[in-house]
Amino acid sequence: MPCPLLFALSVALAQEPPQTSAPMDDLRSAPARLGLEEIEVFGEAFGGKRTAWVHVPDTAGPWPVLLAFHDGRNQSGLSLAPHLQSLFDDDVLVVFPNGSNPEPYHEAWVGPGFERWALPPDLDVDFTRALLQELAERWPTEPGSVYVTGMGNGGYMAQVLWCRAPQLVRAAFVVARPFSPSVVRRCRPDAPPPLALVLGTVDDAPTHEPPLSIDDTVRFARRAMGCKGRGEQQLLYDSGDLTEVTHRSWSRCAAGALEVFRIANGGHYWPGSDDLDPRNSRDLDATQELWRFFSQHAGLPPAD
Repeated sequence: MPCPLLFALSVALAQEPPQTSAPMDDLRSAPARLGLEEIEVFGEAFGGKRTAWVHVPDTAGPWPVLLAFHDGRNQSGLSLAPHLQSLFDDDVLVVFPNGSNPEPYHEAWVGPGFERWALPPDLDVDFTRALLQELAERWPTEPGSVYVTGMGNGGYMAQVLWCRAPQLVRAAFVVARPFSPSVVRRCRPDAPPPLALVLGTVDDAPTHEPPLSIDDTVRFARRAMGCKGRGEQQLLYDSGDLTEVTHRSWSRCAAGALEVFRIANGGHYWPGSDDLDPRNSRDLDATQELWRFFSQHAGLPPAD
């Protein structure tokens, strides 16, 4: 005969609802909570069906487009969306493409350097072109007004577009990713758009290949954009965390403006986000700086 106590316990456990982790619950509720809708994009050049999350303004348009590429392996656009939520009240179509996470490396975004896994370097450039076409067919987008940002591997994707498809991009804002050597070797933009880089000195996130150092990244960007001199340098206000942010900007460039935020003791974070790690700098708000940079140097209307 089964033990009455064990039988009662098994019944109670069977009646309890399954437990899910808080992060998973947050992701599942994110589309409704943030007002996002998912769209599908089809094309043989990038493997068939791909998707993206979109926040649509409640104004008439036409709107500029902000493409925001998420980080890392096996993530989606929903992981980056909360960082840009403060922009949802502005007249801009904010789009969070979803990476394909292809085997065997399972990195979200593919470009130069992935040929070793038999992945074409323009796979996600082709996806981006098709996505922009799909957006223009669905909503009143403003021609020639596409801005890109990304964090980590998403920052790598922003670099790829800045280098390999500069005609698509009005400006780029890269967070937590120095340039990749494979991107640099093939980067010959005739007219590179304005570029901002937000880079932490202790960012040790894994990458598909070791990136350039921060100093080498800045040297490459200055050379590619034809920036002269040392630029202007400013130490940002210290909020009391463990980081220190130095902002450098160049206006004497043959191409567009170049700005670099170097975060001493900064880790792999979107600065100004809610993460309480002391390596997540509170000395700047990356979302505010993104909008300020695009408005000041690339024609995006000022925030409401």
